[in-house]
Amino acid sequence: MRSAKSLVQLTDHQKKMVIKSLILQGRTIRNRYESEMYKWLAHKIMSMDRTIGLDGQELVMISFSLNKEADRRKSETVAHLYRTMSQHILQVKKEFHNEAYAELAARYLV
Repeated sequence: MRSAKSLVQLTDHQKKMVIKSLILQGRTIRNRYESEMYKWLAHKIMSMDRTIGLDGQELVMISFSLNKEADRRKSETVAHLYRTMSQHILQVKKEFHNEAYAELAARYLV
């Protein structure tokens, strides 16, 4: 395959939203290994520029933490922002997997 990572472009504000939700999700999880994974992913995103290369599992973790953060919010407009961001991340994941499956099908099914 050409790439094992999906490239996601985030603004600074979106990066802060994602990082905050990942850190809060890492604090609420009781499993130490999962908690460290969320914190490591937040650190990885902090150290990157606007374009971030993420694999499928990382995209799912981000989307899950954004949905959890949306559930915590009392304001509907802020919750809507978090859910919209989560849907955007899932759409990027879906497009990445469609490209990967098409490439594998072209390689092995022809």
